[in-house]
Amino acid sequence: MTSAGTVTGPLELSVDCPAGTVVVGGGAAVTTVAVFGENVFLQRSEPTATGWIARSARSDGASTNWSMSVKALCMDAE
Repeated sequence: MTSAGTVTGPLELSVDCPAGTVVVGGGAAVTTVAVFGENVFLQRSEPTATGWIARSARSDGASTNWSMSVKALCMDAE
């Protein structure tokens, strides 16, 4: 799952595992920053009961464009 936008607050994304599977890992990355050197960073990247969640933000609160990708590694629940 990937999202992009111009935001002044944090960008939070989550992805769920398919039915019948459980999350065993995952991760997130800030994948695109509009201007080199912008202060965008991950604040959170962790499992949930059904998948993975992540949050990114700018350290200075300014408005900018960036993308973040979030992935969950899932396996059969059996």
